[in-house]
Amino acid sequence: MKKNYEAWNVKVDNFPHDKNLRKQLEFLIKFAVLAPSTHNSQPWLFKIEKNRIEIRKNPSQTLDVADPNDNLMYISIGCALENLLVAANYYGFKYNLEYFFSDFDERVCEVSFRSKNGAKDDREHLIFLIKKRHSNRGKFRQDLPDETILNTIKGFSTEGISVDLVQQKKVKEKVVNIILDAREKAFSDRSFRKELGSYQRNNMTRSFTGMPGFTMGFPTALSFFTPFVLNFVNVVKILRKKDKELLLEYTPAFFVISLDKISSKNCFMAGRIFERIALIAEKNGLATSFQEIPFYLEKMKETINTNNLPKILVRIGYPYQRMAHSPRFGSDKLIY
Repeated sequence: MKKNYEAWNVKVDNFPHDKNLRKQLEFLIKFAVLAPSTHNSQPWLFKIEKNRIEIRKNPSQTLDVADPNDNLMYISIGCALENLLVAANYYGFKYNLEYFFSDFDERVCEVSFRSKNGAKDDREHLIFLIKKRHSNRGKFRQDLPDETILNTIKGFSTEGISVDLVQQKKVKEKVVNIILDAREKAFSDRSFRKELGSYQRNNMTRSFTGMPGFTMGFPTALSFFTPFVLNFVNVVKILRKKDKELLLEYTPAFFVISLDKISSKNCFMAGRIFERIALIAEKNGLATSFQEIPFYLEKMKETINTNNLPKILVRIGYPYQRMAHSPRFGSDKLIY
C-alpha cells in the first residue's frame, strides 16, 4: 500500500492499553483524520497537552475561493471531532468539550479526558465503520432505505439545526435543479475552478491530500488531464444532463442539513451531524456523499419547506459498488 493510504490501516484492536495516556490519545486521533473534508483538504491539526486534545485549524489547508468564511473548514473539523468522540466512547473514555469559534484563535475545540473505563466489547460499535466510511459519488439503487434508518437520521436534528428528508419525486427534481444551478454559478468563476483543480489528483498520485480521479469515476488516463480541463472549461455545463440523471434517477433520497443561521458553530455542529449520518449509513449498507449548498438558499428553503437555511445536501442510497478511499495524512504528521 502507498504511504498516502496507510492511515486507513488503523486497527481497532491495536489500542495501546498498556501505554501512557499520550500514546492512547495519539491512537484516538488516528480515527479523527479519516473524516471527510471539502476537496479532501484535511484542514485540521491536533495538539496534545496532558489529558487534552485540541483540534485546530490548519491555515495551510484553507480554501480561499470556495470557503472565504471558513464554513466548509468548520464542517470538516466537526466531522473529525465526531470520529474522535466515537473512538473515545469505544475505548471507555469520559470527556468534557470546550469550543472556540474565533477568527483570532486557531483552536476550534478542546477535549479533556477525565477518566477511562474498559473498552466496550461491541463489534457493532460505530468505531468499526469509521475506516469503512467513504464518499460515494456513483450510482445508487432506487430502493429507499428502511424507514427506521430514515427516522433515526431525521432524529439528529437539534437546536438550531434541522435534518430534512427529501424523497418525493417533484420535490427532488426542484432540489436537483437548484443544486445544478448553484454548481454552474460556482464553476463560472475561473478562480474557483483553478482552486478545485489544484486538489484534483491523478489515479496514481502520491499526494496525501486531494481527490484522485477514481473518486469521481474517472479512468486513469483521463485523471491526468482533469486539473487542466477545469482551468479552462465550465465542465458542469457540459455534464449537466449526466449529473441530473445521477441525482434524479440514481439517488433515492436526499437529506438536507439546515441552520437557523450560518455561523462557525452551526457549521461545525452540522459537520458532526453529517459524520454521524455517514457512519449510520455505512452500518446499514448505505453510501453517502455530501456537498455544500453555496447559493439560492432561500429558494431551497422554500422548496423543502424548512424554517432554516439549507447548508449541506447529503446523497444517500444503496450503492451499486463501493468507491476506493481518498489519500490521507497520517496522524503523526498532524500532531504537535
